[in-house]
Amino acid sequence: WLTLCSLLTSLVLNFYCLLQHQKLQESCTIAALLFSSVAPQALAVDNAPLTPPPVIEAQPTKPSPSNQSPFSQNLLLTAPKPQSQSSDLPEGSQWRYSEFLNAVKKGKVERVRFSKDGSALQLTAVDGRRATVIVPNDPDLIDILAMNGVDISVSEGDSGNGLFNFIGNLLFPFLAFAGLFFLFRRAQGGPGGPGGLGGPMDFGRSKSKFQEVPETGVTFSDVAGADQAKLELQEVVDFLKNPDKYTALGAKIPKGCLLVGPPGTGKTL
Repeated sequence: WLTLCSLLTSLVLNFYCLLQHQKLQESCTIAALLFSSVAPQALAVDNAPLTPPPVIEAQPTKPSPSNQSPFSQNLLLTAPKPQSQSSDLPEGSQWRYSEFLNAVKKGKVERVRFSKDGSALQLTAVDGRRATVIVPNDPDLIDILAMNGVDISVSEGDSGNGLFNFIGNLLFPFLAFAGLFFLFRRAQGGPGGPGGLGGPMDFGRSKSKFQEVPETGVTFSDVAGADQAKLELQEVVDFLKNPDKYTALGAKIPKGCLLVGPPGTGKTL
């Protein structure tokens, strides 16, 4: 009778497992415990061979949180949670430079991407997180990254800013040249322009004006007492009137004549 009872109990429990599909694991465990405690006693009393009950295998499914028993929920709550490999990494998207170096030396940084000017970088940690670091002037940083196997790249910059800078570099010289040209034209169009005083094209020119003296009727025949000066001035005047005769001989027009003498000797005349 004990053997028969154990067989009936196993069959009932297996049938119950089919109806309660989500609690199959716990039911199978209870059935196995009952069978293991009853079967040895039946074998000892009846001394008859015992055939184990057929076990119907069913694929267990993951129980939802709402259908879990209090015992299994307590196991989940008390089970130790695995520690994240990146628990020692700083939090936030902005790291300090010292924190960045410590993470690199521990092998927690996978790759870095420097900005175009090298003043900052964006890192990617081994867990996929990204952060930004302000980079000081450290000549050993590249060597440290290379020694720890960090992938290094440099940002190409914003193409829109590059185009704007290119246009600005072309436009600035054009505007500067146009401004200078406008100033020159304005200076030449007003007082001091061509033939006037103070224009930019008149730099280095004499500010004196040439005023033609009207005919006075004074000639060289009216001058006496300065024969040498008179002769030299006559040659200059003749050079101005007939330059071909003198240039054929290789002569050049003099820059001027220096008249020396006491007052009243006819220098002004």
